[in-house]
Amino acid sequence: MSGKKLNILLLGWAGCNLKNLGKYEDVYRSMGHTTLPYTEHCQIGIQEFRVHSTLRKHARIVCDKIMKLHKEDSEISIVCHVFSNGGGMLWAEICRQMSLQNQSSFRFAGLIFDSCPGELVNIKNMWNFFYESQRSEAVRAIFYLLTPLFAFLFFVFYAFTGQFMQRYNFDAAYFDNWLKYPFLKQTPALFLYSKDDILIPSTTVEDMIRRQRLAGVATTVKSWKHSTHVQHLRRHPKEYIEEVTHFLNSLDFYTGFFMNGLFHT
Repeated sequence: MSGKKLNILLLGWAGCNLKNLGKYEDVYRSMGHTTLPYTEHCQIGIQEFRVHSTLRKHARIVCDKIMKLHKEDSEISIVCHVFSNGGGMLWAEICRQMSLQNQSSFRFAGLIFDSCPGELVNIKNMWNFFYESQRSEAVRAIFYLLTPLFAFLFFVFYAFTGQFMQRYNFDAAYFDNWLKYPFLKQTPALFLYSKDDILIPSTTVEDMIRRQRLAGVATTVKSWKHSTHVQHLRRHPKEYIEEVTHFLNSLDFYTGFFMNGLFHT
């Protein structure tokens, strides 16, 4: 299967741009594959805290692009490379929209989860997420200046923060439904993550891996003891490329199919 040419759909992390995905595109292109980067959903600011409201729009855009590609080439094979929870939540919404099409079916050839999926298990994780997702250095400076106040409030209202996370942990709300979609049980997945990730705790990624395997999903895992969130390619380039290459070469490629009207109301 190593000679099969793929289309790699890259769903970026919160705060990333096309330039950030460039190094990943270079890797895939060197293998002879085509890349399909998407970052329009990646600018998440405080004003867009309830990111659910924008995910449906972006998921529909991605789905329409996939359908167009399939109409142009009915034997196209697509692998989705998902980065962090920013890409993961978009992917979950894509799955939700697909599941609503009772007369339609589609399967990706494979899935690669990079530094995800996982829950923001406490306020500190959420704070780190919003800080790292900001492109503006001015906004980051404001976050930095507010850190002492944030730390004080966190310790004073610790009990409240636990309730807050239970109520507003949007990531968990999406991922709890992840494996309810039958087509995902047929799609091999590769998880790439680190044990010391300050944004997405490794224990939550490992919980998703456990659930995938219990559901019978073919699951490959590569973890690093020390690495940085969505920076595994930079920190461990040789191992990273070897893992991705081996995964792609091991896939049982076949073409998903679309019925007329998929992803359209």
